[in-house]
Amino acid sequence: MAHPYEEIDTLARTIYGEARGEPMQGKIAVAWCVRNRVEHPKWWGKSWLGVMLKPKQFSCWNPEDRNRTKLAGVTFNDKDFRDCWYAAMAVYQDQVKNPTPGATHYYAYKMMDEPFWAKGATSCGRVGMHELFKGVR
Repeated sequence: MAHPYEEIDTLARTIYGEARGEPMQGKIAVAWCVRNRVEHPKWWGKSWLGVMLKPKQFSCWNPEDRNRTKLAGVTFNDKDFRDCWYAAMAVYQDQVKNPTPGATHYYAYKMMDEPFWAKGATSCGRVGMHELFKGVR
């Protein structure tokens, strides 16, 4: 079983890779999408680390993603990372309300067309730069 520090650190790095340019609410939404998967495990994984690090689930952890190298080297000297750490702690410790209506998936709607996996899924609205979904098959 992973130590909570490792889970929070990985969550902060996931947020950094997926939403570092977003306002705090967008960072929190990404963190809650991770938590929603952890709380309702299916094929995503049965733990925080299992969910975040499962191949092809969060693009920032994909070996070919340009963000992956940034994740390893980022420190608290980076204000965006400190904000991501705060969002990770707040969601992990249940200190902030879930703004996602149960969403488990999202995509950056201004950066890409709707992905194939969103077809037939239920939209949960937008938070920050992300369109949120649940019921993804």
